[in-house]
Parts: sequence; structure tokens; C-alpha cells
Amino acid sequence: MGTTDRDARDIVVSVIIPAYNEEEYIYDCVASVLNQKFDKVFEVIACDDSSSDKTYEILESLETDREKLRVLQNSKNRGIIDTVNRLTEAASGEFLLRIDADSVLLSGTIRGMYNNFNSGTDLVFGRVEVKNTTHLHPTAAAISKRRGRGTWYGGACIGVDRKKFIDTGGFKKTMIGAEVQELKQRASLHNWNIARLDEHGVKSNFPVELRPVLRRKFDSGRTHINQYIEVPETYNIWELRGPIFWTFLLILAVASTFIPSLLGGIFLLFLLPLYQYSKDAKLAVAISGRRSFALLYPAYQILSAVLRTVGVWSTIDNVFILLSQRYLT
Repeated sequence: MGTTDRDARDIVVSVIIPAYNEEEYIYDCVASVLNQKFDKVFEVIACDDSSSDKTYEILESLETDREKLRVLQNSKNRGIIDTVNRLTEAASGEFLLRIDADSVLLSGTIRGMYNNFNSGTDLVFGRVEVKNTTHLHPTAAAISKRRGRGTWYGGACIGVDRKKFIDTGGFKKTMIGAEVQELKQRASLHNWNIARLDEHGVKSNFPVELRPVLRRKFDSGRTHINQYIEVPETYNIWELRGPIFWTFLLILAVASTFIPSLLGGIFLLFLLPLYQYSKDAKLAVAISGRRSFALLYPAYQILSAVLRTVGVWSTIDNVFILLSQRYLT
């Protein structure tokens, strides 16, 4: 089933959902959208990115029962950015609401998003709450949000004026995790109005397998630098404080093999992040209910910081290009 041509002219919001190997979460995700109370016409379009599990079969079973849902499938894995662009082309609504397939949409979010669009907003970020905090990485993400080191407004819930999004090229960058920054930069360039909603958004199941999560920590270091190359004027060198700190600590550690007296200084410097991580570890235990996080959380954060630092310096040529463009030209 799907939207008819007559219905398409009436659609004001298109909810688009890229999905890859989300059989555990996709039913609840789609159901949370279809059950939204909204007095205008909206559609839901989900695209399976050639999953190897039962994601597509679950989507098909939902499609037969709901007029508002349309299901697409990529013949091969195209990645989240290309999949979102395909969904954008397939959408009919005046406004897009893009959510992650491992999320559930909070009640009233479509209505809240539409009210903001209707009042002249071009780009809306919904609040992203962490759902599965019995695992280490989601717990760390929840703490980062509470402590102000992470944002409540991520890529799991983004609304945008569809025509303006298409006219400015859709998503251009292929780096996963860069889409939020890309949209913010585009909004600044084109003077879009931006809103951030605390009362509407999603509850998201964050990744739990540590190997791909840690890989993304490394990738995030490179992504963070590369996404500013085209807009260096928006970069602040203060954002390099973490990588600079861990690099300095590593240099001192290497130097201590020749100058043993440096070990005391290294120990004192290392206590700075360890003190903060240990304080947060109490919160990690409270949030997760797992006592083992008192030790695992600080270790995870230190490893994450080191991997991100390595990621930054793996693109050292772009670091110098970015800083020279930002501060020397």
C-alpha cells in the first residue's frame, strides 16, 4: 500500500527512516511514528539499506496494514547518507523529519515539529534521549549529555524544509556523523532559522558493540577536522584541547624513558582526566545499575580520548590546512 497521487498533494510532513540491520528495533520505531496524533496528512517512508537480517521483512509486514507507510529497499548497501538522499527524493511532504531506525518517536513530535515549521523555522533538531543505558557506550553518551559535553540535539531526529534541503544539494558529505554539522553550516550560510526542541524528539538505542563504537571514536577525530575544511571560518581551535592534551601526555611519556624525573609530572597530568572520569563513574553506576562501570567507565573514556586523538592526527595535513585557513589567511 502507499500514498495515492491525490493524497500526496495534501502531505505536509514526510517522516523518513533509513534502516540497516535493525530487526530488533524497526517495528517499535515505525509504530511510534504511525501512532502519532496529528490532524494533518503525513507519510512514513522507510528504506532498508540491503540488510542481512529481517529488517525488510518486518517493514513489509507493517506496510500491508498501514496506508501511511511506504517501504523501499536498496539493491545493495549504499550507506546512511545516500539512503537519506534517496528517501528525500521519494518524499512528498513540504517538510522532512528524519529519524534513526533504532529510535522511538516521542508523543506529539510530528505536531511539535510542524508547528515550528509553520511559524517560519527551516531546520529543527529534536531532543535525543538515550534509551538502552544498561550498556557501557549508551551510558557514557547519557552522561556526556547531562554534563554538557555532548549535545541533546543529534542526527537521530532532524526536521528540515524539504525544498530548501533539496535545492542546496541534500547531504553532500559521506562521513557518518557529519550530517548535523553540515546542516548547521548550511543553515548559517543560507540564513535558515533553527529551532531546538526539548519537549519533542526521540528515545534512541545507542550502539552497544564496543569494537565498531571505538572505531567510530577514531573516525570522529578525522571527521571533526575534515568537515570544517570548506568552512574554516566556523572552526575554533579550542576544540583541539583534548587531542593536544593527550598528545602532550604521550610526548612526555616517551621523553620519560630518557628523563625519568618527568614521571611525576605525567602522573599529575593524568590525574586530571582520571579525576573527572572517576566522578562520572558514580553517575554511570547510578544510570546503568551496574557496579562494574565504576572501573569500566573511566577506562572506556580514556581509550576513547586516545583513539579520537589518533584520528585527529591521522589527517595531520588537513589539520594544518584548516588552521592556516582559519588563522593565517
